[in-house]
Amino acid sequence: MSIDLYVHRPDLPDDTVSTLCKEEDYGEWSDARQFGRRITVSINDYRPWADHGLDIKDLDGLTGQQAVNRIRPVLDAWPATSVPIALPRETAWYRDHHSRSVLAEIEAVCRTNPDWIILEES
Repeated sequence: MSIDLYVHRPDLPDDTVSTLCKEEDYGEWSDARQFGRRITVSINDYRPWADHGLDIKDLDGLTGQQAVNRIRPVLDAWPATSVPIALPRETAWYRDHHSRSVLAEIEAVCRTNPDWIILEES
């Protein structure tokens, strides 16, 4: 199971966000980037967030700046780990690293776009 988080411009109606922020052709100069970003988060990625006091549903409806204010303390308290290249994906170490990196990606998008809104879609 996964959840899509759309970090999007505040002037977009909720019913158009998933279409305008589509994932196809998501290169650096993609037209979709002007409207927002879609970040798909798997259950394996967001479950560990709860261990650090953050539920993915808590991000729904927040502005980018509000999300940064919620996410940054979690990332600061969650030690970053480097993952050896040959480490299998099934290990707890890899999963922890990947979960933290997905949260860091969300925080980076929100920091760059503090007035954008987060829409959670299950």
